[in-house]
Amino acid sequence: MPESDDLIDSAIEFLQTSCDQYEDSEIDERRRLKHSTISVCNGIELILKSKLAQQHWTLVLLSADRYRVGDLRRGAFQPVGLRDAMARLSEVCGVDISQQAETAFSDLADLRNKYTHFTCTETPERVTGIQLRAWHFVMDLVEHDFLTLTEEQDARLEAIRDRMLRREEFLAARFEQVRGAISDRATAGADVIMCPFCGHPALAVGEGAQCLVCGSAQSDAREYAEEYARRSAPWMSSDEFYSTQWAAACSECGEQACVVVPEELRTSSEEELRGREGADRDLEMGGEPWFCFNCGTVYDPFDIVECTRCGKLFARSGSESLCPNCSW
Repeated sequence: MPESDDLIDSAIEFLQTSCDQYEDSEIDERRRLKHSTISVCNGIELILKSKLAQQHWTLVLLSADRYRVGDLRRGAFQPVGLRDAMARLSEVCGVDISQQAETAFSDLADLRNKYTHFTCTETPERVTGIQLRAWHFVMDLVEHDFLTLTEEQDARLEAIRDRMLRREEFLAARFEQVRGAISDRATAGADVIMCPFCGHPALAVGEGAQCLVCGSAQSDAREYAEEYARRSAPWMSSDEFYSTQWAAACSECGEQACVVVPEELRTSSEEELRGREGADRDLEMGGEPWFCFNCGTVYDPFDIVECTRCGKLFARSGSESLCPNCSW
């Protein structure tokens, strides 16, 4: 019986190869786009087939009733194609693949067929756009536990994801795909600010922290807060201040995710503070509100203090002098 891990390993190898081919500046643009398109499409098709195989290996075969013992080992079998794989995932396995993802994968498959069998006359811009949309949706699948992976497979896919996130054009394409989700978050009352890692206005804060462009499956309020604070203070970016504590611990949620309020939230945070007794005086003296990226609590600037026991910054909710960890 075939192992689904073999399919996953092959899929990852095709995705890695596509990255290598796309980034290879030593070959001409036509060949670079052709081979990177074929490889990424093969990789995505195998990702889908891997999910089928994890349900039951016969789902990978176009016609299981024609299978004979040993056919797989000999390679004498006809597998399902990309579109059939998506249909079986939905109809047989109950796996939901969005219409947008299906369209993106189908467009890529059509492009692969042109490159493989005929001459592709699409412009480089269109080829790149089709590739990037498909990359977005396959990354979205694997980031949301589409497959059961070994630690090694997960690490290899994470490395591919990191390579893609270093491509500005991929980030831009991904931003276009998640615009609606970002708007929905804002409409529902979430605070959305500029992400310090990818530079897109896609970081939802206040109920955890999650960038829908570069960190959809890697929410970490502390990392976002510290990076935001570090980039907001370029004068402290030298090696001399490498170990500087950038964020304060929040007394409400306990996360070390409080920083000077982001510019996008300054007005609303100041309005909230001015409704509190004494806070207006602190603002008039030149203080700036602090904001917790994790829970959204706004702090008076003079409520950010050093713990008298451990020396770490924390945001107090009253007159306490010990941080949440030391007060236990």
